[in-house]
Amino acid sequence: ENSLKEIACGNYRLEKRIKLKIEGHPEALNDIVIMPEISFRVINLLIFVNDHFLTEVVGDGVIVSTPTGSTAYSLSAGGPIICPEMEGLVINSISPHSLSLRPIVVPSKSEVKVTLCSESAIVAIDGQKAAKIHKGDQIKIKKSDNYTTLLKLTSLDYFSTLRTKLKLGDTKMRTSCDGCKKRAQCPFFNIDDD
Repeated sequence: ENSLKEIACGNYRLEKRIKLKIEGHPEALNDIVIMPEISFRVINLLIFVNDHFLTEVVGDGVIVSTPTGSTAYSLSAGGPIICPEMEGLVINSISPHSLSLRPIVVPSKSEVKVTLCSESAIVAIDGQKAAKIHKGDQIKIKKSDNYTTLLKLTSLDYFSTLRTKLKLGDTKMRTSCDGCKKRAQCPFFNIDDD
């Protein structure tokens, strides 16, 4: 109810978010994941960016995420947090059988191609099964021409939301505020220990 009052008063902003697409499938706001069809089996994938070979992934799959999706599955798989207004794609392997594989951020205009070298795999779009693929199939992932527009209250700050939801930083440092005369303005004073 309070949020609706804020919107009625014009206390909001509109944010455009990029989406991903694979030909013939729904668009993704968060991520496109290629993973084993059978649990507990590794798959072998070849990753290309703009027709240049990037790497081979042997593991539990690969995530290609938008900045919006960078705080979802990709983050739990060790990927970076990307500010949502940026236009980049995160390529992140899932439990790779190599210590040298690290997430990489590429420009949003890039085309990411994933070729399956294993017998079969599943393509999931925003957590929903979209297709089954077979050995030799290639998935082409691009930024969509369409955007999702989100309405955000001006009172909400992206970094305070990150800090609260992900519990970023050590809130124990706020104990240094105990004797401070500016305690009421301290950003650490009003953070709850959940």
